[in-house]
Amino acid sequence: MESIANCKRAYTDAPRGANCYCTPAKVCYHRHFQVKPIVVDSSLPHGGIFSNKSRGSHDSDYYLEVNVTNRAKLKTKMEFKVTVDTSPPHPGVVKDGQIGNPEVDYQQHLQLSSQWDGFFDKESGVKFYQYKFGPQCLSANEFGVNKSSFEVTETYSTSASWTAPSVGKFHVTVVAFNRALGASDPVCSDGVTVDTTPPSVSEVAVRDSRVMEGLVKSSDKVVWFIDAHRRRTLVVNPDGSCSSKATPVDDQRMSLFPIHRYNNGSGMQLGINPECESLLALPVSFTNLLYVYREHHVSTLCNEDRNEVPACTPFVYILILIICET
Repeated sequence: MESIANCKRAYTDAPRGANCYCTPAKVCYHRHFQVKPIVVDSSLPHGGIFSNKSRGSHDSDYYLEVNVTNRAKLKTKMEFKVTVDTSPPHPGVVKDGQIGNPEVDYQQHLQLSSQWDGFFDKESGVKFYQYKFGPQCLSANEFGVNKSSFEVTETYSTSASWTAPSVGKFHVTVVAFNRALGASDPVCSDGVTVDTTPPSVSEVAVRDSRVMEGLVKSSDKVVWFIDAHRRRTLVVNPDGSCSSKATPVDDQRMSLFPIHRYNNGSGMQLGINPECESLLALPVSFTNLLYVYREHHVSTLCNEDRNEVPACTPFVYILILIICET
């Protein structure tokens, strides 16, 4: 070609597009060539690839030789090997957490880390990985060599990190590709829950605890009766006198008294006549004080108001109560 424009115009439909260059002799050439030999009958002496050898065998090596001659009659020969690999890589294991640390199921911050290993390909080896974080595991059609970087992330590493957009549970799905660009089955982590809110605990029951009985009321004027075992029973439709004599208790402290329940889990209730009239107010000291009448290891039970992270730990929350011996 006499000009690079003519070269590009001539090879614009080439498989890899026009890739032209010009020599000092003002002759331009196309760099890339694609050769597709025709398949011919094996009885012919030449003319293409013989039909009985037109398909390669898995895990077999094939050698190609290319000879190039320029206008000065200088020659270059190149030989290279092609290995046929028709099997995908074997899947491995994907974990949540940083390399060298135990796997995590819960964390406070939005920066997520993951790691994976065990992916392998006996024939051509693992060339690279694709991964993606998200609120659910992904299927195989979410990955592929034609996917853009906005859809999946490609890496040669065996770890990755990502900033979650919000709290919640997130997984990472990983696919390995071998050197023949075969893809493994997608492997998903079991997920990590991001929880930035402190846990709250309610209805703390202390075995063999005792308090004085009496009436209490919450900030929204709901009246409860606290029995000797610290259990609270709802007073239904209390009249003015019943409500006025009840000891005010803030909502957080009120939530620590366990509700007295039936076996089916529903809370017990107390009518206003004559029960409420005969009851006294709970002494203020017993809103944050209890007695344990036997010497033994203190046992506690509590309800968790949040289900993201296990919160009830007796030796922590027992600190909110003052234990006295009699």
